[in-house]
Amino acid sequence: MKEIFALHNLERLIEIKRDNSVIVLLPRIDIEISPTNGDNHMRLINSTLDEVIKKGIDFPDNICLKTVESILDAIPDIEHIKVRMEAEYVVFRKTPITQHETQEMFKILARAEKKGDRIVNLIGAEVTGITACPCAYEGILEKSRHNLKEKKFDDSDISTILNSVAIASHNQRNISILLIEVPRGENIDVEDIIEVLETSMSSRLYEVLKREDEVDVVYRAHLNPNFVEDTVRKILLNALDKFPELLDISNVFASSESLESIHQHNAMAECSTTFGELKRASNIKTIIQ
Repeated sequence: MKEIFALHNLERLIEIKRDNSVIVLLPRIDIEISPTNGDNHMRLINSTLDEVIKKGIDFPDNICLKTVESILDAIPDIEHIKVRMEAEYVVFRKTPITQHETQEMFKILARAEKKGDRIVNLIGAEVTGITACPCAYEGILEKSRHNLKEKKFDDSDISTILNSVAIASHNQRNISILLIEVPRGENIDVEDIIEVLETSMSSRLYEVLKREDEVDVVYRAHLNPNFVEDTVRKILLNALDKFPELLDISNVFASSESLESIHQHNAMAECSTTFGELKRASNIKTIIQ
């Protein structure tokens, strides 16, 4: 039985320097290694993490990658090492209609792990948005069509009416995740990952909305209904489009969970694959059923 030594919820203040700006993070970091040497390894892990931070961080995923590399330099015979990081990340936005400035909070994720002779390094984000149910959408659409027929509207008028309005559905708060393997020597901007996730849902969310903004968000969400599996497929397709330079062997993980509004259960879909498999798929629906 392999013994694993782990430290959870380590917190450090980290400044990420970008051009002329500085991003401040207070991440929660988990580190596990095996085999272990108890207190000696605990002191080494803490001192190594502090040293990595002192040397400077330019991208969030480098926190995990550089920590793994530094610990392996100090203890070359470690068989297993994994570092995970989560942190709140602020993006400044303007609402769609009134252009009111808001601060939107997202969770950024990073992972680095020794697998065989290589280190797998992942960067990602968790984003909350809206999904509107396609099934209820179709049902309301047919019911509306039937009601208009009963009111003696002809087919042409019915089509014009239904194509001119957003059809109601029940909607959910959706939580989606995207994790992408970063090749050695390259970096991915976490804000690009956040953009991929938000554009894969029915609509993005805003912390503060005036009435005109609220109407726009709800209207657009119901023009773009998504099941959770639709959201995962869109995440994968949008990631392919956003990061065409990534290697075929690069791993990618996408998940989506809808917090249902009219059911006692939630809906969940996820997919773990590579960029090569995505590129070779003749139909993205074959990737996730």
